[in-house]
Amino acid sequence: MHGHRVDTELVTENVRLEVVYESNPSFAGEGIQLLIRLRHLGSERRLEQLEVERNTLKTSIEERAKARSSNNKPWLVKSLLDPFNRDEKAEEEHDKELEEDINKKMGFHQAVDLMSCYVQIYGVFQYDPEVIDRTELSKVNKLAGVSSLRSSYAVHSLSETVAGFFFTSFDEMTTAAVKGNEPTLEVVPILLIPQTLLFSEVSLKPGEVKTYQFKSPKLPYDLPPTYRSSKHIKIQYFANFGITNVKDDKLKPFNADFSLNICPFIDARGCQFTSSLNQDLVILPPGRVKEYKDTSKNRRKSVASVIPRRRSSLLPTNSIENRLRTSQQAKDKFKELVLELNSTDEFKADLEVLVDQILDTQFGPEKYESSSDDEDERNPSQQNNLVKMQKLDPRVRKDSIGSVRHNINNLSGSVPAAIYLPAEDAEKEHELKGLIPQIKNCQKEYIINRNGHFICKVSFSKYFYDISDDIDLVVELCKDESYKISAVSATLESFELINPKFCIDGSSAKAKPEGNILYENRAICFDNSFSIPMKILPQKSPSNQITSQFRTDVFQLKWMLRFRFVLLSKSEESNSLDKFYEDKNGSLSHAKKYLEGEEFMCHVPISILPTSKDFGGW
Repeated sequence: MHGHRVDTELVTENVRLEVVYESNPSFAGEGIQLLIRLRHLGSERRLEQLEVERNTLKTSIEERAKARSSNNKPWLVKSLLDPFNRDEKAEEEHDKELEEDINKKMGFHQAVDLMSCYVQIYGVFQYDPEVIDRTELSKVNKLAGVSSLRSSYAVHSLSETVAGFFFTSFDEMTTAAVKGNEPTLEVVPILLIPQTLLFSEVSLKPGEVKTYQFKSPKLPYDLPPTYRSSKHIKIQYFANFGITNVKDDKLKPFNADFSLNICPFIDARGCQFTSSLNQDLVILPPGRVKEYKDTSKNRRKSVASVIPRRRSSLLPTNSIENRLRTSQQAKDKFKELVLELNSTDEFKADLEVLVDQILDTQFGPEKYESSSDDEDERNPSQQNNLVKMQKLDPRVRKDSIGSVRHNINNLSGSVPAAIYLPAEDAEKEHELKGLIPQIKNCQKEYIINRNGHFICKVSFSKYFYDISDDIDLVVELCKDESYKISAVSATLESFELINPKFCIDGSSAKAKPEGNILYENRAICFDNSFSIPMKILPQKSPSNQITSQFRTDVFQLKWMLRFRFVLLSKSEESNSLDKFYEDKNGSLSHAKKYLEGEEFMCHVPISILPTSKDFGGW
């Protein structure tokens, strides 16, 4: 396992594109950082060996040719020695094939010329037109393009559909979608970070690696998360890479899409923004690119660095006094923070915040660099959300890195009293339009009754979970004498609740929603087994993660646990055996093949939030 998720794609047969995600998943309200490597798979040493082999082969071919030319024999002798001449011709053909094979291998280790490498990030909202009414998406506009670059080509995948998306109209792309067993989804763009040039031209030598860091502007705080587990609605984000390979005076373009996992923004009190899908395309400024150069080969020691000298002779006296004074201030600040930590239980600053405060005391306040090119380029809605967030909770800093993970970490250790919003913050919460609590009124125990009769008690290990957690629970069954529970199943389901305004049919909005089954755990209840522990294992992989609960203006996603019980009456249970054999020594009974019982089903809500952990890579 790698510490980071890594995606790879072959640009050419000897050049590999590697994309390392510095954070997986990424969060709304923060930037996306990628480490991009172009690695030449060849080797200079192997190239030199092949050149030696080719030169040796050429020398041997020339020597044999000279030997044949010196032995000029009459025509009659040559005809008599024709079988031996065939062996010489076969040897010549073998040498020719061997030379071609060496040249082909040498081509793999030759330098490669690349040009116009760019990266862009885009997001799309896909929906089934038979489920969601397109006419209600009034604010979704068509994308105007200069021409339809791919209208004459067949589209074979979603990547190709979206790759030419920004050069054609919306109608042309939706009519060219792939037709298959699954419903045809219409595509609506929701986010675009324009093309950012990594380099204009580069020559990649054998074994050489070019490394670039890409950092996008901060994403909108109300950006909807990645959601692709449904057949009718999908929200996907991609990092698109384009490179042109120059070979034999011909341009060979390369294009690849890599999926991005984006989670919703979570504030310090577990609240999320309501995302808007019925809006215009959000276009952010281009990202920033920084090239990492390998300076180890060009590094050399200076003459001054090898001459030993006393450090005190290099510093003036007043700087030493300032260093001692600053060091003492840092020690005093550390003592103050430790005393504050021990004196109150409400102090929840993590280690990184403590270190930042000590560094600010010792070296002065740090000047954080904004990920966008200019603070004025931030869109107005993002600025308003940021101002509202800072008014609600001062701990959300404007340029803090990893603030969402910090908020989730604080929530994971919260007690129920710390989850609920205080009464004085209720008015502020109402003023903050679109900010909805996600873990309000959650509980660890649920009592399940049937027609007023107690069935069981479900106890969860936590008040809420994140997408990286295993869901542990215990089902405590009743001890009623009238019936017995013979089997229990727990199923994790996700529900898409579509806004009735956007439903294509009014009756479908009133119909009972059907859940998407993700995991199921079953248990058989034996006699005197009144407590059943269960573990639900959601899918967790670097490239495939479940989506936490969220809400948009079109639909919302909720998570439920469906419990199913099989109830047997005591009278039926007493007759559950059939006598198979009996003699003077005793009787042998078999269990009945079928038992008549009743089935009871119910749903229990469960809160699933984004995770503060990083998913690595294979």
